[in-house]
Amino acid sequence: MEESTTFTSMYAKVFKSMFDGTLRGRSDALLVFVNLLANADREGWVDKHFIAIGQETGLPVERVVAAILELETPDPQSRSQDLEGRRLERIDAHREWGWRIVNYGKYRKLRDEDERREYNRVKQSESRATRGFVEEKLDLEIPAHLKLPDFIFAWSRWMAFRRGYRKPKCWGDMFREQLDWLGKMSVEDATEALQQSMRNGWQGLFEPKSKEAKKISPSVSTIQNQKALERVEARIKHIRECKPINGWPKNGPDLAELQTLKLERTRLISALGFKA
Repeated sequence: MEESTTFTSMYAKVFKSMFDGTLRGRSDALLVFVNLLANADREGWVDKHFIAIGQETGLPVERVVAAILELETPDPQSRSQDLEGRRLERIDAHREWGWRIVNYGKYRKLRDEDERREYNRVKQSESRATRGFVEEKLDLEIPAHLKLPDFIFAWSRWMAFRRGYRKPKCWGDMFREQLDWLGKMSVEDATEALQQSMRNGWQGLFEPKSKEAKKISPSVSTIQNQKALERVEARIKHIRECKPINGWPKNGPDLAELQTLKLERTRLISALGFKA
């Protein structure tokens, strides 16, 4: 036995003209008509009993029957004079329920055209935005020493990641400036800078934390060496100011200390990167 499939829309576009026409103010007829629109199949057929309509609309059965009769009645003032302005046509004259909505096909076509126009508008807008980004992307030039697989992969991921956030005035300008900045780093540091920002959800790029950590140790050591050099210089100055008129004995303690301080000063100057 062949099975048949019944399609029910469960959705209908309700046009404002329905409330501006001859049904205006006839609340039962409007409510029942909207219910039938929502339950119609693709062709506008509704095979539904009065009782079911009443349960869904909250109207007593007798008011549903009266509303249906009103919708089946010719309406000389209706905008459409198909079937003399009737809204509903009985499916089977020998049965009290089951109808075809007379102008369903006409209004369904209008609805589909509206949806198609809106769909095309959105797609065209997306396409224009995408084309604009691709054109800017073609102008980008990755520095030669960064043209390695790891960086190129990280850079592609970064561009896609960054586009998910607030749009700058110009994508091309922003990405070019970032590439110029990354071009001053090694490929390892540049790749890590990209990955670091993506890991932390940052919109901007920053020097890798590991590189900043390495800078902390030399800076502390530099300060210590500078202070040590200041102490050595002060001690050398003090010893020289206290030099006897006839000079120090060759094996005297002050002369020995002075020689030791001079050697320490030379070491500290070298450690600080200064020229002696």
